Amino acid sequence: MLDIVIPMYNAMEYSQRCVNSIRSTLSGVPYKIHILNNGSTDGTGEWLASLDGPDIDIQTSPVNVGAPKGKNIILSHMEPSDFVLFIDNDIEFKETWYEPFFAFFQQHEEAGVVGIEGYNLVVHADHRDVHLVSGDSPQQCDILRGCFMMVRGSLVQKLAPFDENCGMYWHDDDDFCIRAMAEGYRNYWLATDKVFHYGSRSSATTYPDVRSPEESARVQRYLVQKWRDMGLIGPDGRPKVGGSQEG
Repeated sequence: MLDIVIPMYNAMEYSQRCVNSIRSTLSGVPYKIHILNNGSTDGTGEWLASLDGPDIDIQTSPVNVGAPKGKNIILSHMEPSDFVLFIDNDIEFKETWYEPFFAFFQQHEEAGVVGIEGYNLVVHADHRDVHLVSGDSPQQCDILRGCFMMVRGSLVQKLAPFDENCGMYWHDDDDFCIRAMAEGYRNYWLATDKVFHYGSRSSATTYPDVRSPEESARVQRYLVQKWRDMGLIGPDGRPKVGGSQEG
């Protein structure tokens, strides 16, 4: 069973593509789509109200509460099944996209979070540097971009909620992945040409106070201190896995 979590703020055209592609590609696969209408003002609410079927559950917030809290609202109304897929509403899927991800989890018991864009990071005194993972796929990494993160349901139950101190937008996905590593899991980048991310189509991500470098820096300072206080970072700035450090 696959639970798909999608906070939506505007960008209705892309949300429609997203939902339609889920429904058209998951025929025969048990799934449920969990949506939060996150204060949309472009007709998204009316479109969502027109959707019907046992494969979809819709929650509504009158205002945009941001990404971390939006996901938490959805999680509070569901019980994670075998896998939970967190996606942005501007993701579109092609046929059989799910097969390599399910197969990878089956073959790698240590895999906690798998996604389509991975990074390694080094934590400094008040910020972290990230380095895009590329080359041969699959490849182990530290963090996955939150536009697409497939997670074992049991791990979601253990790590939820997402940290709302990260504000509206920045780096709650980093924090989730670092805490997954602390539980002893590994995170992996898995390349695919069957999942397409349009990128930043929700106008929520264009707000200056949401996307500003200053807000990113604030959240990085907060997370660096949090991770160090929790003992999740080694002396060389690298994340630890299950209490031990990987080079």
